Amino acid sequence: MHHSILSIIIGIALLQTGSWVARKAITNGKKVNQNSIIIAESIMITIILFTYIFYKTPPKEIYNDLIKLSPKKYLFLFLIALCVVGAIVLIFDLIPKIEISKLGPSVSIVRIILLTILGFLVFGEKITIKKIASLILMVVGVALLINE
Repeated sequence: MHHSILSIIIGIALLQTGSWVARKAITNGKKVNQNSIIIAESIMITIILFTYIFYKTPPKEIYNDLIKLSPKKYLFLFLIALCVVGAIVLIFDLIPKIEISKLGPSVSIVRIILLTILGFLVFGEKITIKKIASLILMVVGVALLINE
């Protein structure tokens, strides 16, 4: 793997870790309705994301791209939205109940396993002995972490 790709992967991991730690900090202590927190988070994400997108891409270009999308692609976008919303709601439900040092790795390993299987079934990606061995080691590691 090229070092620039590895740097980006580390950056993504750091950003995701930061969001999980901040969510845990928000949900600890005073009882605040998690839906209020989700709305506040979603508004902030939207503002920051739109600011970045409109800084990088002219609105006219975005509009032209959006009108070219097929109904099938809009269906996929809708499914993506459902998955993201579902994940956020479930994460907010679990964060107050489970240590993030156990929740994060558990979610990650299940996601890795699912993506490996779907990569094979949907996109024809190879499942090698090395991948299978890596998955087994990850599952064993997370099981040890959870059952300490």
